[in-house]
Amino acid sequence: RAMAVAGIAARRDPDTSVELIILVLEDKKSLVRRRACEAAGACVPREHFSIDKICGLLGHLLMDDESRLVRLEAVRALGELGSPTDLKRLDKALSHELDDDVRDALKAAKKTIQSRDG
Repeated sequence: RAMAVAGIAARRDPDTSVELIILVLEDKKSLVRRRACEAAGACVPREHFSIDKICGLLGHLLMDDESRLVRLEAVRALGELGSPTDLKRLDKALSHELDDDVRDALKAAKKTIQSRDG
């Protein structure tokens, strides 16, 4: 599953099934969730009607996933897809995150959203 989802992310096709990405964001295997975060950031258009659900799932992963690599990819994807309403979510994660790489990614995601969306 992880290789298949990695292939989806590599294609960067905006016509990718968002329902499929939602499904694999909730997979039991951390590698699949990590690749699903990559696919979300690469394939889901920001104007998609399910963007709030995707961003909510990414926010859950960045706050609660035990894998630092999943959290790191969730932050990156949220930086790509998020809106100013997601800044609170990033701030909350920043106040709890201990890993320096994830903290740096959180700061970068905030800057990306702020510069893109004012």
